[in-house]
Amino acid sequence: MIIPAKKKILTYLIIFFSVLLALTWSAAVPLIMKIRVMSADYSKNKEILFKLDQRETLVKNIEAEYQNKEDDLKNVEFAFIGPEETVGFIYTLEKLARETNNVFEIKTVSPFNPLKQEQTPFIGFRISLWGGYNSLLNFVASLEDTPYSPYRLIEIESLNIKRLSDPLAKQGVALSTSDIETTLNIKIFTK
Repeated sequence: MIIPAKKKILTYLIIFFSVLLALTWSAAVPLIMKIRVMSADYSKNKEILFKLDQRETLVKNIEAEYQNKEDDLKNVEFAFIGPEETVGFIYTLEKLARETNNVFEIKTVSPFNPLKQEQTPFIGFRISLWGGYNSLLNFVASLEDTPYSPYRLIEIESLNIKRLSDPLAKQGVALSTSDIETTLNIKIFTK
């Protein structure tokens, strides 16, 4: 049996296209699978890159916030009085007493006890003031609002007020029975 030429060509074409389709399919399926795997990897890596970008932004924000806080920390350090500034603070107390029309006297000074390391170091002052009630209020307000940076961390531990029973003179100032005597215990926090 002789196959006509047209049928032969058609058969060859069908065989050729079948082989071509089989080869293409055998090459395309692994490529498609590889594309799917790479697409999944790309999606994962895209998420990782997004998270890293978020972290980088967060780190930059934290660094900027730290710079702001670092400046504040430097200012806080200046708020503590140093040992060399103690005399200046005593002078400031005397000046505030004069400016607020009070007679001023330091009764005791007690430094920080180093055995109690959990506390912030301080110097304790026990002072007495003589003058009017308004003068006392002005002194306490001036003490708490003193603009000198090393004297901002002050704690008034106790305040005892009593009216003078007899007129007396302190440091050349005549005091009457309408005046009061005030005893204050003050803590000044130190470096």
